[in-house]
Amino acid sequence: NKAKKYTKEDGEIDTTKIHLNYFDLRLGNKCNLACRSCGPTESDQWYKDAWNLGEKNVSFYDKKEYPLKKDNGKIIIDSKDFSWPDETTFLDQILNSCNHIDRLYFTGGEPTINYSHILFLEKLVDYNKAKNIFLEYNSNGMAMPETLLNIWSKFKGVGIGFSIDGTEKRFEYLRHPGKWKKFIRTLYKLDRYNNLNKSINVTLAPTVSIYNFLHILDLYDFILFNTPPWFVKSMPIHVLEGPEYMSPKILPDYAKEKIKIKYNNWIINLKSTKEIPFMNSSRAQHIKELAIHQMSGLLNYINDSLPNRDKLLKEFYSKTELMDNQRNQNWKETFPELNEILK
Repeated sequence: NKAKKYTKEDGEIDTTKIHLNYFDLRLGNKCNLACRSCGPTESDQWYKDAWNLGEKNVSFYDKKEYPLKKDNGKIIIDSKDFSWPDETTFLDQILNSCNHIDRLYFTGGEPTINYSHILFLEKLVDYNKAKNIFLEYNSNGMAMPETLLNIWSKFKGVGIGFSIDGTEKRFEYLRHPGKWKKFIRTLYKLDRYNNLNKSINVTLAPTVSIYNFLHILDLYDFILFNTPPWFVKSMPIHVLEGPEYMSPKILPDYAKEKIKIKYNNWIINLKSTKEIPFMNSSRAQHIKELAIHQMSGLLNYINDSLPNRDKLLKEFYSKTELMDNQRNQNWKETFPELNEILK
């Protein structure tokens, strides 16, 4: 009631009456990857691909269109909307009212390579506010500069959800042009950081699509059996909402039956697993039950097919091939199991 009382009709809040303690900061689209599940408004690394595929305008969630243009031989979006941290004083305004902040969430683009974000954190340290603030991130894990790690150590704690959709070559396909070895190096860096500071919370936060639906099981095995003890052994799962031709709901019924067999076999094997590294038996049992619940939920999710499934499946083939040709990739070689169940 208090919040409603001091909120104007246009949504503006009187911050002298209601103190803001949390900010969700989307720091534009400066990025180092051009992920399959993203686009030019999420990553500036998408500009060239979009232009080469004939897109001269790009849509921001069907709310606004932005033109692409060539500028000195480089493809750019003709707008400053996506460089707002550099073009506005908004971050400074937050600093001017930072006494009550206890949590900040950063995403992008890729926040770890965003210089405005690093300057912002340094100012919070200078203002002696860092020790009261917990930082949260969504990151692709390709960059982890020592400068940022040093700054993080001044804050109350850090949580990172890495947007990793698969391992090895599947990661590199979906999170182009990322390298799996770079992500492993990032984990080694964080391991050293954790040993010194013990104030970090790390998990994987995959986007589930038609490409990796079969291999989310492999990703779960990776975090259960191949990550350090401080790594969170469960993962929040984001099911892709668009574009629809990448949705796992477009899978044919015969493919879904094959997927159910693989999932059910994985569940049976996990149930019979005696030990999970770095866990006592009760904790391991809890984590196994959580994983099984999540994977069972994914199976239930694909039971509801999209009404235009056949049309979308044709679009999946044509658009995937088009992008493969653009990036010199081959989905059939990277995801042979998916190719097989679609036959």
